[in-house]
Amino acid sequence: MKERIKILVADDSKIIRKFVTRSLIDRGYDVDSAEDGLEALQKIKTNSYDILLTDLIMPKMDGISLVKEIAKLEKKDDIEVIVMTAHGTLETARLALKEGAAGYVLKPFDFKEVEGIIKDVIEKKKKKEDDIKINIYSELCAINEKISSNFEIEHILSMIFQSALNNTSADYCYAELFDEQKERNFTLSSHPDKEIEKEFSFKRFIRDFRESSQNSKAVVLKRNSEKIYPLRSRCLIADISNYITSESNINAIVSVPLNFSGGYRGEMVFISHSSNDSQMNENDIQFLTFLSMQASMSIDNSMLLNDLNNSYLCAINSLVMGIEARDKYTSGHSQRVTNIGILLGKKLGLSSQEIKIIDNGGRLHDIGKIGISDMILNKPGKLTDNEREIIKNHTIIGDKIIAPIKSLQDVRCIVKHHHEREDGKGYPDGLKGDQIPAVVKVIIAADSYDAMDSKRIYRDRLPMEYIKNEFIALRGKQFDPLISDLMVKLIESGEIKKYTAIDNSPLIRLSAA
Repeated sequence: MKERIKILVADDSKIIRKFVTRSLIDRGYDVDSAEDGLEALQKIKTNSYDILLTDLIMPKMDGISLVKEIAKLEKKDDIEVIVMTAHGTLETARLALKEGAAGYVLKPFDFKEVEGIIKDVIEKKKKKEDDIKINIYSELCAINEKISSNFEIEHILSMIFQSALNNTSADYCYAELFDEQKERNFTLSSHPDKEIEKEFSFKRFIRDFRESSQNSKAVVLKRNSEKIYPLRSRCLIADISNYITSESNINAIVSVPLNFSGGYRGEMVFISHSSNDSQMNENDIQFLTFLSMQASMSIDNSMLLNDLNNSYLCAINSLVMGIEARDKYTSGHSQRVTNIGILLGKKLGLSSQEIKIIDNGGRLHDIGKIGISDMILNKPGKLTDNEREIIKNHTIIGDKIIAPIKSLQDVRCIVKHHHEREDGKGYPDGLKGDQIPAVVKVIIAADSYDAMDSKRIYRDRLPMEYIKNEFIALRGKQFDPLISDLMVKLIESGEIKKYTAIDNSPLIRLSAA
């Protein structure tokens, strides 16, 4: 059922007030009335109206003052003002238009003229609301398209936050997750990176309003908010003073609940320091609410996908441990390669993301050996040419094993290419030089070092001097020159030995963790 248009009629003339009110009711409008500007203002503050039809000359507060006061309210975009004036106050009516009134009608009037102006204002109001909705919808569609294909929580929140900053008066965003089972809060992300805690008591705010947010209501805090009043978005409104410091220049805070499956819930908090009258208006609140709904769905999907990936990774962990259990001589090899690779990566100044790739890639680099026969892997004598080709195939097998796991796409280069050479004589693709990613180059060196430093079924562990000379001799051939030089330094200093002890950390870590 369509909601009726609500109109407030303000006029100190009882006759005109009753005539206009009755005429509007007869035409199907929901009508209220006030006998002066002050009464009209109080009603507007505590109720929702679509249109104010007001006289200009009234006691206590005139029409111009009333229009100016409405312009200061949160609801100013919700209500359109039409002024009623006599010919002698036509200039005053035009002044009212400059102050924000939508139209005027001259007394004495034919009510058809009044109704025509009301319909025109309603049509313009509807078009303005539709335009806002279209803009909001377009932006939400754009952000949804961006985040729907992304399953990394940090990236999802980054895009959500940027959209909030670009389209509302918010200038700071914060997201928090609450684990109901562990009864712990986790900060998911904040943007921009600044110490907002000096201005605002997050913990107390979250504690006080978490119960309200469980009812899927946004919470809006405003500076000098006079009272709680209902917005159409059914938000809870409260004063901000209990949650900010005396030095703070925060003017508005919007908190929207995040609803997840699996015993998690959270909040997204948007803060505005703007002193603009329109800061955090209802359009902003609706936009932020929709953004938070998208964030909830995307983050929930991300966590569900991570759970699925974790199940897959547990199976792969078992495969890796199974591979090393087949040969006591290679037990712990993947862990040692990982440790050395991380050491090299940090020494080379690689990024934290690259270190993460080395971490997972080192642990998984030999996963493809699950498809190689024990008879070949543990053969004590020299391998035939055919057996050597079969072993080389473990790089291709490994790549196929991890290909379905979205969170491990970055490590496929290590699994597939950790037997390439700097001179292009490696396998499977004969990559050389800059064709080989830095994360792969460090694993090539780490893998070779551990192979030489480990006892095998067909030989004892090789001396450190021999290993060092191999890195010197194969500089620029098998190994990247810079990495080869670094390996020599680490061997000579003995530092590398500190990183070849097996730890008890998880075998594989999600790159999204």
